[in-house]
Amino acid sequence: MSEQRAAGEGATRSFAADVFGPGFELVDHRGPGDWIPLSAMSAPPVLRERVENTRLAIGGVGTSPRQIRAVASTMALGLFSRLISPVLGAAVLDAATLAPDPQTTWLRRVERGLIPLATTRAPVDADPAAALDGLVLPLVSVIAQVFGLSRKVLIGDVAAAVAGACGVIAAARPDLSGRAAKLRADLLTTPDLVGSGTPRGPFVRSSCCLIWQLPMNYICSNCVLVDARTRMVRERDDDRAGSPGFRRRFRDQLEEAESTHTWRGSRP
Repeated sequence: MSEQRAAGEGATRSFAADVFGPGFELVDHRGPGDWIPLSAMSAPPVLRERVENTRLAIGGVGTSPRQIRAVASTMALGLFSRLISPVLGAAVLDAATLAPDPQTTWLRRVERGLIPLATTRAPVDADPAAALDGLVLPLVSVIAQVFGLSRKVLIGDVAAAVAGACGVIAAARPDLSGRAAKLRADLLTTPDLVGSGTPRGPFVRSSCCLIWQLPMNYICSNCVLVDARTRMVRERDDDRAGSPGFRRRFRDQLEEAESTHTWRGSRP
């Protein structure tokens, strides 16, 4: 009997959050608030609302297509992570979790912060590949079309969500790090995700997430622009993302990332 099932049916859907944190939370009912099924996220107005809320939460971001693409990528990464994390957490615990059904997976509309996630269907055995196919990957094409965002960027966001969740699992429960590493390797070598990022070892994306364009002066921890050995980009104060020093140092790479939303050259 798994740890989660030993805890009883009533705890089934929230146990992963007790182990790994709030990003893995899943409830079995919709409480107060404005809830929508995941299937509604395919509607352009709903996506635009979520991106606008993200833009306002970041602060200082304009509304040019270039800036909106960067915000959309940031929003997508958070959404993908929210959807896949509970399934990955349940998988390493041999537990049940939400079914890969966008009609019975519900999100509460919030202006900022972690999106509450609920399911109205009986839990099923965790199947991360099915969750990607049923819950996450269908959003990639829609987001790409609505915001003019490269599909490769969004597939990179999916890969980063998987790798990030597996990293959280390994940090919270080192005894499960082997299972988490295998999950990551298995998912990142599937036909949809192969080539999107390193399946083993320190995770490095193969596409630019565009977050460097936002005013946080931030580079994601798996950025293609950082040194592959040290994982550091800010060797000097003027190397912070968006600064003149950073732009001088990575001029060619940034121009390529901006024009193609991806990265094909050698890392600096």
